[in-house]
Amino acid sequence: LVAIWEYDRRPANGASFVCHGQWHRIVSDDPDYYGQIVAYEKGVCTALGIRNGPSHGEVKWYQGAPILVEVGSRCHGGDGLWVDVAEECLGHSQASMTVDAYLDPNGRFAALSADGSERVKFGALKWMISYEEGILKGYNEAFLDEIRNMESYRGDQLFVKPGGIMKKTQNCFTWGGCVKLVNADEAQLKRDYYRIEEMEQSGLFILDHTQVIPQLSYVGVVDPFSTGA
Repeated sequence: LVAIWEYDRRPANGASFVCHGQWHRIVSDDPDYYGQIVAYEKGVCTALGIRNGPSHGEVKWYQGAPILVEVGSRCHGGDGLWVDVAEECLGHSQASMTVDAYLDPNGRFAALSADGSERVKFGALKWMISYEEGILKGYNEAFLDEIRNMESYRGDQLFVKPGGIMKKTQNCFTWGGCVKLVNADEAQLKRDYYRIEEMEQSGLFILDHTQVIPQLSYVGVVDPFSTGA
């Protein structure tokens, strides 16, 4: 086990299952709960014959038991925004451990415990949720300055450029951006996380509602490899 990420999924904009962020967890946070999830996921990998390389699995807790959402023989997705957070929280990540499996198999890789390592710091990714729709004029600079001066701030990525179409967030394709957060103090991490959530609802995104959003036609190509895409 390299890492556990717990999704913060709540209703937004008429969608019932929007991911607002994800929290970095370790098994010792709740050994029975996370322990069952980890054992279940390892059983899934074994049943599917996934033996070599990293694996990303998603599991939901339903009526007192873990149930599979998806699994693949690949790294966790999300543009790799999780790498820096995991490295600072644990001292390793899926990316670095994959390299160590080849270059230091009897050292760092062999030293990885079966249920993850002891936490050094607490971490999270805060996905930016848009509650309006329009042409993006820009971002509230005062809010961006506040975010970038937070004690927990470790970087951000803004997904929509000025002049682009900002849609109400209903899925992973309509996030406004992402902020990486890490702190030794879990309470401060949570304060920073939920302060960003306040900004989302009070003018973080500056939109032009006078322009008509163009109605585009699409050709869809479905990749059945992952339910996430």
